[in-house]
Amino acid sequence: MPNMLRSFVFLTVMLLVFASLLFAQPAMQNPVGANTSLPDSLKGWKFGGTAGLNFSQTALSNWAGGGQNSLSIVGIFNGFADFTQDNFFWNTSLELGLGAISVSGQTSPDFRKSDDKIIFVSKLGLNASSVLSYAFLVDFRTQFLDGFNFEKRLPNGNFPIISRAFAPGYLVTSLGLDYHPVEFFSLFFAPLSGRTILVLDEQLSGAGAFGVAQNERARFDLGVALNIAFKKELLENVTYQSRLGVFAPYRELDRMVVSWENLLVLKVNKYINVTWDAQIFYDDRVEVLRNDGTTGPATQFKSVLGVGIVYTF
Repeated sequence: MPNMLRSFVFLTVMLLVFASLLFAQPAMQNPVGANTSLPDSLKGWKFGGTAGLNFSQTALSNWAGGGQNSLSIVGIFNGFADFTQDNFFWNTSLELGLGAISVSGQTSPDFRKSDDKIIFVSKLGLNASSVLSYAFLVDFRTQFLDGFNFEKRLPNGNFPIISRAFAPGYLVTSLGLDYHPVEFFSLFFAPLSGRTILVLDEQLSGAGAFGVAQNERARFDLGVALNIAFKKELLENVTYQSRLGVFAPYRELDRMVVSWENLLVLKVNKYINVTWDAQIFYDDRVEVLRNDGTTGPATQFKSVLGVGIVYTF
């Protein structure tokens, strides 16, 4: 097994185990049939989530239609911790994803990452009525591993690094109103919102990557934000969740930053799920390598479809 694949599998399994134990711990302390009274420190809390591994493989031999052999593995985790007491609420979610793929005929390395995300969202507030709340939201996103441009090589033979952990990192803090007419839908509007782009890598900072000024480690914008969240079981064993985030800086209201995450889960049985994870991101301050080989702003799209083993807690 190649070193990169061994490292990936080890890191993915450790992350999934740690995150699952962290979020599932309160439930484990109260097995079925036992005294379900909770200590005062846990009253009002609700924990849950899913963790799993998805696999896919394509194997071809003398196939007239052509194609390439491929193997991929993706580890995913979605957890939440919600607290309510009287008119106060605090909802927190954590999404982790890490994937690798190998396609026959590709140049080294043997495995390249296909998914890599850390998304932490926390919202707390006070209910003004049954459908409206005053709320404060924190949204942070980054990645685990280095990203490379595999279309070219440096003079030393290595592929150039185009992203790293906390390079970029996106931090949005918002204060506003949260509208939640039903349990599965909420709309959060924040006229006071700050967005910080972090580039905590000397090389990428020196290149002025991700819209940050050259040799700077961060960029801050004050603006207005809109967040829409939806999560519902559409059919029996079919769940869909979506989160749309829009940020517009006051100094350039027409230059909006848009992120949209979607997750569709089809439950086959207790341990096997089919998942489709799709993400769209756009920021015209960020230059990317386009499909036509040019560099510049572009709508970024990522889709991951997998069948795998899942653990729900």
